[in-house]
Amino acid sequence: MAETLKEGRMFKRGKLNKEWKLRTFILNASKLSYFKGGNPNPAGFIELTEIQEILPFDISEGIFQVSTPRRVYEFKGETREETLEWRQAIIDTCLDANIKIKL
Repeated sequence: MAETLKEGRMFKRGKLNKEWKLRTFILNASKLSYFKGGNPNPAGFIELTEIQEILPFDISEGIFQVSTPRRVYEFKGETREETLEWRQAIIDTCLDANIKIKL
């Protein structure tokens, strides 16, 4: 199993149900996985190599977006600081892996 670079909770807006849901996230060198409740199996994940763009932090909404060919994910932390930390951790991990993303 890959080394965990960051772990914690964030809200994720659903693809079909646009409600914000609190999920546990684990970021490693290749993907960002998210989990529902205490389930040890991920509910989903984003391969970092699929990320095309990480949109700037939206101060008015307190969110950031991650764009892939399949969809645009929306995230927000439990605080503004956590949101910024998660965004930066994903950016840093992509850059460390030489993954070209638009910022």
